[in-house]
Amino acid sequence: MEKEEKRRKKKQEKKEKEAREKEERYRWERQEREREERERREREREEEERRQREAKPHPTWWNQSDDDEKQNDECILS
Repeated sequence: MEKEEKRRKKKQEKKEKEAREKEERYRWERQEREREERERREREREEEERRQREAKPHPTWWNQSDDDEKQNDECILS
């Protein structure tokens, strides 16, 4: 009778240990997925910020209109 109880107890402990390990593995995998998702969102945000910076017009002295250029030419010729 005692052998049977010891065997059952040992089997139960083994199941509990496996359940804890499975839970730990699940928790670790979830944390890993969340970390990867945060990193992906951060990269996307940085890429969007870079695109927006590149899309901004140049400073006005680089981006003069044709009228401004004509006025400058007239001033120089006068």
